[in-house]
Amino acid sequence: MEDTDSICVLREDGMAGILPVDSAFTGGTMHLSNESAQPAVQDITADSQDKVTGILTSICILVMILSIRKLVNVIPSLLGCLFRWKEAFNLEYNLKLSRDRNLVFLILILPFCLMVSRFGIYSPEFLSGAGQLLRLAAFTGIFIAYLLLRRLLGTIFKSAEMDGKAWSAAQMLFLTFFCLATVCCLAGAGILSYTELSDNTIRIILIHTVAFFYLVFIFRKIQIFSHYCSVFSTILYLCTLEILPTGLLVASAIFL
Repeated sequence: MEDTDSICVLREDGMAGILPVDSAFTGGTMHLSNESAQPAVQDITADSQDKVTGILTSICILVMILSIRKLVNVIPSLLGCLFRWKEAFNLEYNLKLSRDRNLVFLILILPFCLMVSRFGIYSPEFLSGAGQLLRLAAFTGIFIAYLLLRRLLGTIFKSAEMDGKAWSAAQMLFLTFFCLATVCCLAGAGILSYTELSDNTIRIILIHTVAFFYLVFIFRKIQIFSHYCSVFSTILYLCTLEILPTGLLVASAIFL
Protein backbone atom coordinates (compact mmCIF):
# COMPACT_ATOMS: atom_id res chain seq x y z
CA MET A 1 0.00 0.00 0.00
CA GLU A 2 1.26 3.52 -0.88
CA ASP A 3 2.54 5.52 2.06
CA THR A 4 0.25 8.59 2.48
CA ASP A 5 2.22 10.03 5.42
CA SER A 6 5.09 11.34 3.30
CA ILE A 7 5.46 14.04 0.61
CA CYS A 8 7.93 14.78 -2.15
CA VAL A 9 9.74 18.13 -1.68
CA LEU A 10 12.59 19.98 -3.33
CA ARG A 11 15.62 20.32 -1.04
CA GLU A 12 17.92 23.37 -0.86
CA ASP A 13 20.56 21.53 -2.94
CA GLY A 14 18.06 21.29 -5.82
CA MET A 15 17.46 17.54 -5.41
CA ALA A 16 14.07 16.05 -4.81
CA GLY A 17 13.46 14.03 -1.68
CA ILE A 18 10.79 12.30 0.35
CA LEU A 19 9.89 13.78 3.75
CA PRO A 20 7.18 12.90 6.24
CA VAL A 21 4.15 15.17 6.12
CA ASP A 22 4.67 16.40 9.72
CA SER A 23 8.21 17.65 8.93
CA ALA A 24 7.87 18.76 5.33
CA PHE A 25 6.75 22.33 6.22
CA THR A 26 8.70 22.88 9.46
CA GLY A 27 11.71 24.71 7.93
CA GLY A 28 12.78 26.94 5.10
CA THR A 29 11.75 30.41 4.04
CA MET A 30 8.88 31.38 1.83
CA HIS A 31 9.52 34.32 -0.51
CA LEU A 32 6.56 36.16 -2.04
CA SER A 33 7.10 38.88 -4.62
CA ASN A 34 4.88 41.94 -4.58
CA GLU A 35 6.04 43.19 -7.98
CA SER A 36 2.87 42.02 -9.69
CA ALA A 37 0.71 43.68 -7.04
CA GLN A 38 2.29 47.13 -7.30
CA PRO A 39 1.00 47.98 -10.80
CA ALA A 40 -2.49 46.95 -9.76
CA VAL A 41 -2.35 49.23 -6.72
CA GLN A 42 -1.05 52.07 -8.86
CA ASP A 43 -3.83 51.52 -11.41
CA ILE A 44 -6.44 51.64 -8.66
CA THR A 45 -4.94 54.86 -7.28
CA ALA A 46 -4.85 56.46 -10.74
CA ASP A 47 -8.45 55.43 -11.40
CA SER A 48 -9.53 56.91 -8.05
CA GLN A 49 -7.77 60.20 -8.80
CA ASP A 50 -9.34 60.34 -12.27
CA LYS A 51 -12.77 59.77 -10.75
CA VAL A 52 -12.27 62.60 -8.23
CA THR A 53 -11.07 65.04 -10.90
CA GLY A 54 -13.92 63.91 -13.13
CA ILE A 55 -16.43 64.65 -10.37
CA LEU A 56 -14.86 68.07 -9.77
CA THR A 57 -14.99 68.81 -13.49
CA SER A 58 -18.66 67.83 -13.64
CA ILE A 59 -19.43 70.08 -10.66
CA CYS A 60 -17.63 72.98 -12.32
CA ILE A 61 -19.56 72.49 -15.56
CA LEU A 62 -22.85 72.39 -13.66
CA VAL A 63 -22.04 75.54 -11.67
CA MET A 64 -20.95 77.37 -14.82
CA ILE A 65 -24.18 76.40 -16.59
CA LEU A 66 -26.21 77.68 -13.64
CA SER A 67 -24.21 80.93 -13.71
CA ILE A 68 -24.28 81.44 -17.47
CA ARG A 69 -26.72 84.34 -17.17
CA LYS A 70 -24.36 86.32 -14.95
CA LEU A 71 -21.47 85.58 -17.29
CA VAL A 72 -23.45 86.76 -20.33
CA ASN A 73 -24.44 89.95 -18.50
CA VAL A 74 -20.90 90.85 -17.53
CA ILE A 75 -19.08 89.79 -20.73
CA PRO A 76 -19.65 93.12 -22.59
CA SER A 77 -18.07 95.07 -19.73
CA LEU A 78 -15.18 92.61 -19.51
CA LEU A 79 -14.52 92.96 -23.23
CA GLY A 80 -14.78 96.73 -22.87
CA CYS A 81 -11.90 96.64 -20.36
CA LEU A 82 -9.88 94.76 -22.94
CA PHE A 83 -10.04 97.72 -25.33
CA ARG A 84 -10.48 100.77 -23.08
CA TRP A 85 -8.94 101.42 -19.66
CA LYS A 86 -11.77 103.77 -18.66
CA GLU A 87 -14.24 100.91 -18.94
CA ALA A 88 -12.73 99.58 -15.70
CA PHE A 89 -14.20 102.62 -13.93
CA ASN A 90 -17.63 102.05 -15.48
CA LEU A 91 -17.54 98.46 -14.28
CA GLU A 92 -16.70 99.46 -10.71
CA TYR A 93 -19.37 102.20 -10.65
CA ASN A 94 -22.02 99.64 -11.63
CA LEU A 95 -22.50 97.67 -8.41
CA LYS A 96 -24.52 94.88 -10.00
CA LEU A 97 -21.98 94.27 -12.77
CA SER A 98 -19.07 94.39 -10.33
CA ARG A 99 -20.78 91.86 -8.04
CA ASP A 100 -21.49 89.59 -11.00
CA ARG A 101 -17.86 89.91 -12.10
CA ASN A 102 -16.64 89.02 -8.62
CA LEU A 103 -18.95 85.98 -8.50
CA VAL A 104 -17.81 84.80 -11.94
CA PHE A 105 -14.20 85.18 -10.79
CA LEU A 106 -14.81 82.92 -7.77
CA ILE A 107 -16.61 80.36 -9.92
CA LEU A 108 -13.75 80.22 -12.43
CA ILE A 109 -10.96 79.61 -9.91
CA LEU A 110 -11.46 75.83 -9.71
CA PRO A 111 -11.94 75.34 -13.49
CA PHE A 112 -8.76 77.35 -14.03
CA CYS A 113 -6.84 75.16 -11.58
CA LEU A 114 -8.25 72.01 -13.22
CA MET A 115 -7.13 73.22 -16.64
CA VAL A 116 -3.65 74.15 -15.40
CA SER A 117 -3.12 70.77 -13.71
CA ARG A 118 -4.63 68.85 -16.65
CA PHE A 119 -2.30 70.32 -19.28
CA GLY A 120 0.71 70.85 -17.00
CA ILE A 121 0.83 74.62 -17.43
CA TYR A 122 2.28 74.85 -13.92
CA SER A 123 4.68 71.92 -13.63
CA PRO A 124 7.56 72.40 -11.17
CA GLU A 125 10.05 69.60 -10.64
CA PHE A 126 8.69 68.56 -7.23
CA LEU A 127 5.34 67.67 -8.86
CA SER A 128 6.83 65.73 -11.78
CA GLY A 129 5.97 62.31 -10.33
CA ALA A 130 2.73 63.31 -8.65
CA GLY A 131 -0.71 62.18 -9.74
CA GLN A 132 -3.24 64.51 -11.29
CA LEU A 133 -5.18 64.97 -8.05
CA LEU A 134 -2.05 65.91 -6.09
CA ARG A 135 -1.00 68.36 -8.81
CA LEU A 136 -4.46 69.91 -8.67
CA ALA A 137 -4.36 70.26 -4.88
CA ALA A 138 -0.83 71.69 -4.95
CA PHE A 139 -1.54 74.28 -7.62
CA THR A 140 -4.87 75.27 -6.07
CA GLY A 141 -3.12 75.95 -2.76
CA ILE A 142 -0.31 77.86 -4.46
CA PHE A 143 -2.73 79.91 -6.56
CA ILE A 144 -4.84 80.83 -3.53
CA ALA A 145 -1.64 81.90 -1.74
CA TYR A 146 -0.80 84.01 -4.81
CA LEU A 147 -4.22 85.72 -4.65
CA LEU A 148 -3.85 86.35 -0.93
CA LEU A 149 -0.39 87.83 -1.47
CA ARG A 150 -1.78 90.17 -4.12
CA ARG A 151 -4.55 91.23 -1.76
CA LEU A 152 -2.09 91.79 1.11
CA LEU A 153 0.28 93.89 -1.00
CA GLY A 154 -2.63 95.94 -2.32
CA THR A 155 -3.77 96.65 1.25
CA ILE A 156 -0.32 97.53 2.58
CA PHE A 157 0.82 99.72 -0.30
CA LYS A 158 -2.45 101.51 -1.06
CA SER A 159 -1.74 104.72 -2.92
CA ALA A 160 -2.38 108.06 -1.22
CA GLU A 161 -2.29 109.84 -4.60
CA MET A 162 -5.31 108.04 -6.04
CA ASP A 163 -8.92 108.32 -4.99
CA GLY A 164 -10.75 105.23 -3.80
CA LYS A 165 -12.58 104.48 -7.04
CA ALA A 166 -9.44 104.74 -9.17
CA TRP A 167 -7.50 102.47 -6.80
CA SER A 168 -10.36 99.96 -6.71
CA ALA A 169 -10.60 99.98 -10.52
CA ALA A 170 -6.86 99.32 -10.81
CA GLN A 171 -6.89 96.53 -8.24
CA MET A 172 -10.07 94.82 -9.47
CA LEU A 173 -8.81 94.88 -13.05
CA PHE A 174 -7.00 91.62 -12.31
CA LEU A 175 -10.33 89.87 -11.67
CA THR A 176 -11.65 91.16 -14.99
CA PHE A 177 -8.73 89.90 -17.04
CA PHE A 178 -8.60 86.62 -15.12
CA CYS A 179 -12.21 85.97 -16.12
CA LEU A 180 -11.47 86.82 -19.76
CA ALA A 181 -8.33 84.66 -19.88
CA THR A 182 -9.97 81.69 -18.15
CA VAL A 183 -13.10 81.69 -20.32
CA CYS A 184 -10.99 81.98 -23.47
CA CYS A 185 -8.59 79.22 -22.36
CA LEU A 186 -11.38 76.86 -21.30
CA ALA A 187 -13.15 77.32 -24.63
CA GLY A 188 -9.88 76.90 -26.53
CA ALA A 189 -8.83 73.82 -24.56
CA GLY A 190 -12.24 72.24 -25.12
CA ILE A 191 -12.07 72.80 -28.87
CA LEU A 192 -8.41 71.79 -29.24
CA SER A 193 -9.00 68.58 -27.28
CA TYR A 194 -11.05 67.28 -30.23
CA THR A 195 -8.21 67.89 -32.67
CA GLU A 196 -5.11 65.78 -33.27
CA LEU A 197 -2.87 68.23 -31.43
CA SER A 198 -0.78 66.81 -28.62
CA ASP A 199 -1.26 67.89 -25.01
CA ASN A 200 2.09 69.67 -25.12
CA THR A 201 1.01 71.74 -28.13
CA ILE A 202 -2.26 72.65 -26.42
CA ARG A 203 -0.27 73.53 -23.30
CA ILE A 204 1.94 75.95 -25.28
CA ILE A 205 -1.12 77.58 -26.87
CA LEU A 206 -2.77 78.04 -23.46
CA ILE A 207 0.41 79.53 -21.97
CA HIS A 208 0.61 82.08 -24.79
CA THR A 209 -3.07 82.90 -24.36
CA VAL A 210 -2.65 83.55 -20.63
CA ALA A 211 0.49 85.60 -21.33
CA PHE A 212 -1.37 87.73 -23.89
CA PHE A 213 -4.17 88.61 -21.47
CA TYR A 214 -1.68 89.29 -18.68
CA LEU A 215 0.34 91.68 -20.83
CA VAL A 216 -2.81 93.57 -21.87
CA PHE A 217 -3.81 93.69 -18.20
CA ILE A 218 -0.42 95.18 -17.26
CA PHE A 219 -0.74 97.77 -20.01
CA ARG A 220 -4.23 98.81 -18.87
CA LYS A 221 -3.08 99.03 -15.27
CA ILE A 222 -0.16 101.23 -16.30
CA GLN A 223 -2.65 103.52 -18.07
CA ILE A 224 -4.74 103.86 -14.91
CA PHE A 225 -1.77 104.50 -12.61
CA SER A 226 -0.06 106.91 -15.00
CA HIS A 227 -3.27 108.97 -15.20
CA TYR A 228 -3.26 109.53 -11.43
CA CYS A 229 0.37 109.04 -10.37
CA SER A 230 3.82 110.10 -11.44
CA VAL A 231 5.96 107.88 -13.65
CA PHE A 232 8.12 106.86 -10.70
CA SER A 233 5.09 105.95 -8.56
CA THR A 234 3.59 103.99 -11.47
CA ILE A 235 6.75 101.92 -11.84
CA LEU A 236 7.00 101.42 -8.08
CA TYR A 237 3.39 100.28 -7.72
CA LEU A 238 3.68 98.05 -10.77
CA CYS A 239 6.78 96.29 -9.43
CA THR A 240 5.31 95.88 -5.95
CA LEU A 241 1.74 94.90 -6.81
CA GLU A 242 2.29 92.87 -10.00
CA ILE A 243 5.88 91.93 -10.78
CA LEU A 244 6.65 90.69 -7.26
CA PRO A 245 3.75 88.21 -6.74
CA THR A 246 3.68 87.03 -10.35
CA GLY A 247 7.47 86.69 -10.36
CA LEU A 248 7.29 84.50 -7.27
CA LEU A 249 4.65 82.32 -8.92
CA VAL A 250 6.68 81.88 -12.09
CA ALA A 251 9.91 81.34 -10.11
CA SER A 252 8.27 78.56 -8.09
CA ALA A 253 7.42 76.77 -11.34
CA ILE A 254 10.97 77.10 -12.66
CA PHE A 255 13.18 76.52 -9.64
CA LEU A 256 11.20 74.27 -7.27
